[in-house]
Amino acid sequence: MLFAPAVLDKVYAAVQVKFSASATVKWLAGKGLASGKYNFEQGQIGASWFYNKVVFSKVQALVGGRVRLMATGSAPLSPDIQCFIQTCFNCPVRQGYGCTETGGGSAIGHLLDNTVSQVGPPTPCTYLRLRDWDEGNYRNSDLDNKAIGVRRGEVLLGGPSICDGYFVSPTNPDAEIAKKNEEDFVTIDGIRYFCTGDIGVVDARGCLKIVDRKKDLFKGPSGEYVALSKVEAALKLCPFVEMPMVYGKTGGTSVIALICPQKPAIETLKEKLGIADAYGPALLKRPEIVDAVSKDLAQQCKASGLHPFETPSAYALVCSTDGTVAWSPENDLLTSTMKLKRPAIATLHAAEIDACYGAKSAASK
Repeated sequence: MLFAPAVLDKVYAAVQVKFSASATVKWLAGKGLASGKYNFEQGQIGASWFYNKVVFSKVQALVGGRVRLMATGSAPLSPDIQCFIQTCFNCPVRQGYGCTETGGGSAIGHLLDNTVSQVGPPTPCTYLRLRDWDEGNYRNSDLDNKAIGVRRGEVLLGGPSICDGYFVSPTNPDAEIAKKNEEDFVTIDGIRYFCTGDIGVVDARGCLKIVDRKKDLFKGPSGEYVALSKVEAALKLCPFVEMPMVYGKTGGTSVIALICPQKPAIETLKEKLGIADAYGPALLKRPEIVDAVSKDLAQQCKASGLHPFETPSAYALVCSTDGTVAWSPENDLLTSTMKLKRPAIATLHAAEIDACYGAKSAASK
């Protein structure tokens, strides 16, 4: 089965809730997940036979019970979620990488390789190059830098699977599309390459790791770059989060985060705090709710090893006016593969973003 990572994020959150149904189930699930994590680190698949049968067979039945491989693409998959899903469904979970312009998958992790945060080697039809991106300090010469030791740069994908370009109507040519054809495709040594805009690293085994996307990097006031998707991957592990978007304002001193929360987790939190408000935008703006969730998010960032300059300085919880999830393909704020449409989301939530930066400014005085 093929998934967008956002779908597996939802599966992760939903199964976690099921595992907390009772103390016994929680204890058994914890033991089973520990068994799966140990096996994962040894390069094996799934938990021991006992936990696989007693704890995880019902989870596997949700998708028919006979899945032999799960693969993801379109966005990074959190290492913790990869291990969790592989344990629960007792099958390899691998990340792939490619673009529409490259005919789909151009790299995919090997079935026997549990290494996380990488998308495997190129497929047989794919040529892969890294092009220096001087502005972001990513260069092939980083291989000779003892502090780095790997090649880094913009990922270029070439070979017979690369398209001829974007269609330009011969009767009504579009100058912008013609310009994209000139900028997005290059020919090197007789091979046509698509310039992906993604920043990649090639490890000693020849496997590709996507560090981030050029346009998804925020440059801080001291010149350091924050990889937005890296921070989002950490935030996804918080039980209050369904979908995060990290945002860096031009001229800002830090990033902030908009959070589509997990409704059941917020409902439980409000009962714990003695709040009677119905779930909706008003509840998500209550200081007690925001403070409690923000503390949990900050702890998750620290546990994930984020640097202080990568950790959001403020958070806003958002949902639609009717209490449903704020972003979806139906309201045109996510793509069909569940990728964030960052400019559109930022425009919709301009007030929340300004409030986050205002709260940061007030806190620093």
